[in-house]
Amino acid sequence: MVRAKTLRPLLLLCLLLAGGGRALAAGEGEETKRSVSFAEATCRIIEDEAARNGLPASFFARLIWRESLFNPKVISPKGAQGIAQFMPGTAAERGLADPFDVPTALAHSAQYLTELKAKMGSLGLAAAAYNAGPNRVAAWKQGKSALPLETQDYVHWITGHSAEDWSAATKALPLLPIAEKMPFATACRKLAARGLTARMPDGTLKPSGWQALLISGLGIQQVKASRQGRIRVVIDTEAPARRAGAASRPK
Repeated sequence: MVRAKTLRPLLLLCLLLAGGGRALAAGEGEETKRSVSFAEATCRIIEDEAARNGLPASFFARLIWRESLFNPKVISPKGAQGIAQFMPGTAAERGLADPFDVPTALAHSAQYLTELKAKMGSLGLAAAAYNAGPNRVAAWKQGKSALPLETQDYVHWITGHSAEDWSAATKALPLLPIAEKMPFATACRKLAARGLTARMPDGTLKPSGWQALLISGLGIQQVKASRQGRIRVVIDTEAPARRAGAASRPK
């Protein structure tokens, strides 16, 4: 285990490159170049697939970040796989042979979100269904069950509005950008390189959404409040991505 003083701020993709999930150390030029290249390529795919499927690019990027931190190798406690966190059964149903292949997984994710939007009636409820499953969201809309707190946090962080707001809305609600007054490509690369520095909705997030991340095997050690609208995520960058067995996350 790396001591706290050696932990570096979250450097996404450090677990993804160099084959074995080796840490991205400061000053490793080739590793840095590959990380930047991966981030740029991933952000281009996100932007292209969003445009192809009629999704706002920032919405799609925020959702994918919330799912996996842009880590294509991660496996959730429930078994969701890859950058878009498809469950094996869902991947098979959709013809996704390899959920760890980034371009293919993102293409299927964007298509699925478009279908969920059509089924649920809004992007916010599509996000809820992506996280909790369409049947659970449909039951919640009918008053038959509660929506998990994790899903409520998930929708709020991605869109800036609560699931209740989306359910009651009669027209599309404005969505959060990744960052104010910044081109998508730049904002997306910064999101990939520095983790959770995107603009967050006002108000205090419930802890439930972070509990899943803290034990999800991504190596996250701490989640600290900074100034309003930001939090800092500290990660053990020398720990490879792994399957965690301590918690469950509905999909």
